[in-house]
Amino acid sequence: MAAQHDRNGVPASAGGVQFAELVRDLIGTTGMSVTEFAGHAYVPRSSLYKVLAGQRIPSRDFIERLYMALEEHSALPGQELAPLIQQLIDLHHDLRRALPKPRRPAPAVHVEVLPQQTELALAFTAFLAELARREVDLYSVDWVERRWLQRYAQGDNIPSWDTLFDLFQALEKLGVENAWDLVRPLRNLATAARRARAEKRRWARVLAGGDP
Repeated sequence: MAAQHDRNGVPASAGGVQFAELVRDLIGTTGMSVTEFAGHAYVPRSSLYKVLAGQRIPSRDFIERLYMALEEHSALPGQELAPLIQQLIDLHHDLRRALPKPRRPAPAVHVEVLPQQTELALAFTAFLAELARREVDLYSVDWVERRWLQRYAQGDNIPSWDTLFDLFQALEKLGVENAWDLVRPLRNLATAARRARAEKRRWARVLAGGDP
């Protein structure tokens, strides 16, 4: 029998079930109902119920809202909550990577560099400077290229969630303390920059007479 997929093309799998169970357990540590937690996390209640039923793997924005709400409202001590949230992030990362790449052609529109991108570029520059101060040789990692990182520092590109997660794992392998504390601000700024550019592109397409 062919694997069943939800509307986002997510196959039902053991990993998806494990992910759903972990989300449910973590919500349970807040003492809130699912409806209450959805409100605090600013996510649709119906979508959260689909996640808990193992029917859907949420977007990266959705999962970020979940664990930020967990960090704020969970009754677990930080040292107990942190590894569970990291497990949640790891599971979500693996499940999203297994998805087929969507093809959504859209009219080409020009969008100028936005303030959110500039803020991200400054933060990425500071991130590289901090690694240099700690004498961390990030370029010893075989897949890391100086030119590639400089494009983020210059604001030419916005790093994806997968890229930042891989970067976090590379720092951990290099023995960098508090690696997640270094990468997390970049993750938040990259999310804000992608949202801003997506919104700007939508309006640019509308103004050009296209479909938003």
